Amino acid sequence: MLVMAKLLLWILLACVTNAAFAERFVLNNQQDVYPLGIHFRWHWDKTTQQPLDDILNERGVDWHYASEDVPNLGYSQHAVWFHLRLDNKSQHPHWFLHIDYPLIRDLDVYFVDENGEVDSVHTGDRFEFSARPLQHRNFIFPMDLSNQKSVDIYIRIHGPYAIQLPITLYGEQALVEQDVTATFLHGLFFGFVLLMACYNFFLFASTREAAYLYYVLFTLSIGGLQLVQQGFAFQFLWPNEVWLQNKATGAFVQLSLISSFLFVSSFLDLKNQLPLLYRSHFVIALISVFLLLVMPWMDELWVMQLGVALSLPSTFIAIFGGLFMWRKGRNNARLFLIAWCIFLVGVFLLALNKLGVVPRTFFTEHGAEIGTVVELALLAFALAGRINHD
Repeated sequence: MLVMAKLLLWILLACVTNAAFAERFVLNNQQDVYPLGIHFRWHWDKTTQQPLDDILNERGVDWHYASEDVPNLGYSQHAVWFHLRLDNKSQHPHWFLHIDYPLIRDLDVYFVDENGEVDSVHTGDRFEFSARPLQHRNFIFPMDLSNQKSVDIYIRIHGPYAIQLPITLYGEQALVEQDVTATFLHGLFFGFVLLMACYNFFLFASTREAAYLYYVLFTLSIGGLQLVQQGFAFQFLWPNEVWLQNKATGAFVQLSLISSFLFVSSFLDLKNQLPLLYRSHFVIALISVFLLLVMPWMDELWVMQLGVALSLPSTFIAIFGGLFMWRKGRNNARLFLIAWCIFLVGVFLLALNKLGVVPRTFFTEHGAEIGTVVELALLAFALAGRINHD
């Protein structure tokens, strides 16, 4: 009996110890890149107005511990608080807290030192781009951590976008190296999109074939969506237009759906070959037009969720149409079918990622971009084959 009591006491102490120190993270001299997401604990603020004082004193707070490298809570109308304590045992005083997620509406970060003094930063898409601590498409917060210093980090996130925290602590050189690589890869993507759009526009100008124009519109819509989602549009195109930034993602989603309807219908001649699929796709396009028109008065949370809901059936219609036309003997429909299947995989992974169903990884976050590159290349070949066949 005594042994059993000691065992239970030991388990209880272990649980208390884990709960007390799970949110503590120690920096050392061995590295200058620290992925921090899995070390954060988080709390739902269902009132969306819980003050920092309640969080600091843990009044009405129910902490949960992250189980993934990137905390991914999906879409929610509630606010979320995240917390982590950093202990700096390294010789490096200067660090940068990097949140690799440009689409955050309300982002409040509080640094609480050992004396209880609070340094706060309020940023996100609710402010002009100049409000960010560093003028960068992502959210980067410089931190001065002298040796042996500890700091508590509290982060509050609220808004219509998926609630995710891909957060990493970088040394100065490591941050520069990471940013150069990321910018180069995004440059390749946007350069490819622009090249395909320009090339096919010139083909449209010379042939007057409507399918080329619809391809260009679809390409520019997909490229514009990624430009917004990756933060470049807010940084370089409209840094002072908060309203436009808040509406841009939903607008480009609907434009992508409308232009995909025009291209797919034209390429496959759905109206004559598959009238039932044409009518179904036409209804989706009409809903997208309606959402585009009423978007200025709609809550962005619903716009985002409806965009995700409409993108999947729209892609399936393109796949079924391509499969049917291929079986009827259209050889170029095979490339069309493969292109939309690859795109579907990317869109499906991204949708499940944003809904919080699957973890956020490189492939679930950037699968749509990878799928877009492959899809646009294959669609260009398929379009050329169709024109030559005709």
